[in-house]
Amino acid sequence: MDLFEAIVERRSIRKFTDEPVYWGDVVKIIEAGMHAPSSGNLQNWRFVIITDEEKKKQIAEACVQQYWIAKAPVIIVVCSDMEKIRKFYGIRGERLYAIQNCAAAIQNML
Repeated sequence: MDLFEAIVERRSIRKFTDEPVYWGDVVKIIEAGMHAPSSGNLQNWRFVIITDEEKKKQIAEACVQQYWIAKAPVIIVVCSDMEKIRKFYGIRGERLYAIQNCAAAIQNML
């Protein structure tokens, strides 16, 4: 599968099996996110890996009650180091670059 085909064939998954996710695959997905471009090469993203069932339920509830999220074997939450982005870019960094940088990382991870 070439890159273009991977992009246009991408689908959202909302039904999961009980099959565990290979840890090496999780690492590769995060590495893909870490290779995304970022404003000033700040790389302000932080990745939190969630496997705990109760925490997954709390995340699903916080995501406007999207309970299918909790059924995923692993959730990777992408966060921004706001202190780092604020230090270099101020309010513009908080409101714009923090989101853009994390979105670029997520796009690579898909």
